[in-house]
Amino acid sequence: MTSEEVQQEEVEEKVVDTRSHYAKYKKAHKKYEASEKGQIARKRYMTSDKGVAARKRYMKKRYEENKAILKAAREAGIDGRTE
Repeated sequence: MTSEEVQQEEVEEKVVDTRSHYAKYKKAHKKYEASEKGQIARKRYMTSDKGVAARKRYMKKRYEENKAILKAAREAGIDGRTE
């Protein structure tokens, strides 16, 4: 190996990851969620009291949004269920 090749390798190793902290976290978290360990952790969380409460809050919010959309559609005469 010549000194030029060694320098080239050093430059390649020093490539800086320019992604934001959030992007790095997001990629690592997706990898974790896909792993077996992540799947077990998710199941454990979703069956816990904290997970059940979070799911209820989420579903209540979605229900309220859908209810508002349907009400607006019904008032505008777009909703097919009112015919």
